[in-house]
Amino acid sequence: MRQLSLGVQLASSIDNYLHLHQSDEALVMLGKLAIAYEIAGLEQGSALAEFRQDGTRRSSALPMDTWHISFFRAVTEQCPLIELPERFKAVTIISFNYDRVFEKFLLRAIMEQYNTDESAAAAAMKPLVIYHPYGSLGRLKTEDPVGGWPYGERLFTDNVIKMAGAIRTFTEGMEANDVQQHTVGERLRSADRTVFLGFGFLPANMKLLDSLIGDKKGMVPYGRFAYGTCFKASIYNERHYKEALAKLLHIGPEYVELKDLECRDFFPYFLEGLRFV
Repeated sequence: MRQLSLGVQLASSIDNYLHLHQSDEALVMLGKLAIAYEIAGLEQGSALAEFRQDGTRRSSALPMDTWHISFFRAVTEQCPLIELPERFKAVTIISFNYDRVFEKFLLRAIMEQYNTDESAAAAAMKPLVIYHPYGSLGRLKTEDPVGGWPYGERLFTDNVIKMAGAIRTFTEGMEANDVQQHTVGERLRSADRTVFLGFGFLPANMKLLDSLIGDKKGMVPYGRFAYGTCFKASIYNERHYKEALAKLLHIGPEYVELKDLECRDFFPYFLEGLRFV
């Protein structure tokens, strides 16, 4: 554990550190356990968790200073609950994060905005594809009543081990038989608007997206747009990211818009290019 603690401090992230030690199965598993334990602990203390660690129910409102609320406002604009599943069919989320914040936030936001119960909110979300290429802590109970577990559930050894088992490193990459890969690849190839929010533009992640897209021969090189954040990036790096995205999506650089923005400011800034109505 001491080796992991000291080594991670010198790496750009724990994921990169585990990639360097890919041949040490014990160290990689220890790293996954540390990731799962840390994220699960943050879930417990999150405003999205329904219960506190002492078992009492929370009554806190949804956090309003994050990008999630701006996304939710954009996707639900002039959209009654009955039409929401159809709206979600036009959206695909590729999340390189292990946490389940987005899924839980969206579920609660639908419940509160439309004054509906959890089952109705979960049904509205069902057509939305949320893909975690490196895995996640696991599916929520509303997504998988049998194999999932509640957001913010108390930490037990068995739970943490299961969560760690669902996480994959850069080295392991995507599961070869992942049923969502084909769907996500098709949507990436045909998307008229692609958003890169808080994306690190890491080579491993760019390579993963390129493998999802696959053959670019049928992709129209114009009329499709990419928007993204490049918070505090240098002018040189911003230019490099723009060229890389243009190549990835098979579009001209003039169709790529990157701005030095925090994620919470992204949707208000690009709202007119991202409207559904």
